[in-house]
Amino acid sequence: MKILGQTNSLPVIEEVPVTRLFRDKTSEESRMDPVIVEHLLSISVNGKPCCTMTCSPAHLVQLVVGHLVAQGRVSGIDWIDTIELSEDGKKVAVTLVNGKTLLETPTFADFSHVLPIVLSPFDKERIFTQAKALYDNADWFFKTGAAHSSSLAFDGEVRYRFADVSRHNTVDKLIGQALMDGADLTKAVLFTSGRIPLDMLSKVVRCGIPIVCSRSAPTTAALELAKKLGITLIGFVREGRMNVYTLE
Repeated sequence: MKILGQTNSLPVIEEVPVTRLFRDKTSEESRMDPVIVEHLLSISVNGKPCCTMTCSPAHLVQLVVGHLVAQGRVSGIDWIDTIELSEDGKKVAVTLVNGKTLLETPTFADFSHVLPIVLSPFDKERIFTQAKALYDNADWFFKTGAAHSSSLAFDGEVRYRFADVSRHNTVDKLIGQALMDGADLTKAVLFTSGRIPLDMLSKVVRCGIPIVCSRSAPTTAALELAKKLGITLIGFVREGRMNVYTLE
């Protein structure tokens, strides 16, 4: 896969003027405050429009690779020949290898043919450690209050960590970077700061990640799919406790 163009210089946080009011004071305070940048990214594949995403303007290649694979639009990273970024980072042109075209967006019913797997064993102390590492390094969140973050760990080692305005994008970026590095996602533990609905868990299923953890909660639809397919699903990992939804 060839990568053309770079967008590393795009800002992810901007300072904007605000007026701060206080309930118990008549005075007001003018100041500059950090706000996370929301970036509009248009993706084309083989010269045709594919989708437009809102995202943080960082690690755009990882985002595009992970999104195409996790959404089931390509069957793997080996389908992608070239990714070209515009200078302003607003457009990404993807060229697939000869003979390949985008797959139709899969429906949730497409998981009916996926065979269940055995629930993966996990080390709860490693998950608490992964949760703490994600929280301790959530710089964008602490600065702006408007960022999600996610990480991937292998054998207890946090190898990848990404932040974005969208929790879905953080997972796409993780998947994209892991695939670009040739990592085996079937041995990964995913931890995310946001809730886990069905569309989020679907990304995990398509990429073979066996253990999914969150500081927040799953939905009933995500829980049903996790139980059906043998995904280990853990929520509310915080303050020395966790809820294991698929333990048998």
